[in-house]
Amino acid sequence: MEQKSYFKYDQEEVSFKSRNGLQAYIDFRKENDVITEPLAAMVKVVGYDIQSNLDRTLAENEGVDFGSSFRNVITQTNPFVVCLPVDFKPVAFPLRDIALTDLENRAEIYGEMLERMGDNPRKGVSVWSADYKASVFSAALCNHMKPIKVLIRDNKVTAMKSEIYRFMAEKDLIEGLETTLKADFPDMEFSIAKASHEFLSAEWFLNSPEEGALKLFLEKNGKKIDGDLRSVISFSTSNTGSSMVTAQVRYMINGIYAPVGDPIKVKHVMQNKPEDFFEKLKGVGAILKDGEDAVENLGNTDISYPDQTFINILKTLKESSAFSKKAVDDKAQVLKAQYGHGCMAIDVYLALSDFVEQWAMDKPVDKVISVRESVARTLYYDWSKFDRPED
Repeated sequence: MEQKSYFKYDQEEVSFKSRNGLQAYIDFRKENDVITEPLAAMVKVVGYDIQSNLDRTLAENEGVDFGSSFRNVITQTNPFVVCLPVDFKPVAFPLRDIALTDLENRAEIYGEMLERMGDNPRKGVSVWSADYKASVFSAALCNHMKPIKVLIRDNKVTAMKSEIYRFMAEKDLIEGLETTLKADFPDMEFSIAKASHEFLSAEWFLNSPEEGALKLFLEKNGKKIDGDLRSVISFSTSNTGSSMVTAQVRYMINGIYAPVGDPIKVKHVMQNKPEDFFEKLKGVGAILKDGEDAVENLGNTDISYPDQTFINILKTLKESSAFSKKAVDDKAQVLKAQYGHGCMAIDVYLALSDFVEQWAMDKPVDKVISVRESVARTLYYDWSKFDRPED
């Protein structure tokens, strides 16, 4: 079974600056992605060493269809090939690195056994060979008669999920989001999107009619705004990591993205459908209204100690331990130098949002969603309680 491939490399990412470019991508995925549901016991795992025994692996698995392009797609670092029944014949697909955890979960391999599968075990624990690891996976899968849901993308196994998982096509989600939101935001426009084997993210400007009034309010209260104040909806979906579809409302003020309200989240499980996500999107207008009120409140709140307020608010985030002390102190010093005579809470909130967005740039999608959610909740704090000198 040969597939057309969009990406050449496992870690490749692509950005779309036009809606037409995004449409071409989601059309390609809808047409070419393959989802198959074999019984776990019918799945075989083969181990190989790309440097020395790929030829031996092919020879020892006579009867398995490795495909004419098989050698060209062997680029991952894990040494596993997954053999799946296709039209009553075993067909081999390299296992993409991001699907290795899925394979471990489907085989129910945990603890010391999992440690022996890795490359960095603790002292005294030996690592098994690739061939033996593969045989352990295959034997473990043979004990399970439940179906597993396998996503084959660009000629590789990209995800292996349990029977309760629901794959949601990016095309259905994107087009449904636009149809739903345009009922309340008819002037919304596409901004940018990014895609990889791991995720798809996209943003739209909502062009809410309230944007101008909020900008005028903040400027009246002393906040200088360069350019427009924009309301944005940020979308993401992933079959790895978070395994959910999300939408986050954000304001863009002076080029800084500030999250508003809790993100809309729908997990990829059978009891959820894309329509559940679309139904929740109907609440975006209410989220924006609440956010507008909260931003206005921060615009009315004076802060005497911006550097320490930033630190005190940051400590309330559940991710606070992940931020380096030097980075936090450096940002606090910038605030102190910029607003030495005090500022509004909205200034510190934007600085907090900017700090977190910079931190999240190289983080997995699920961590980005989580930290934005934490920041958005601070929008509704009583910031005056955090405005105090250093303890």
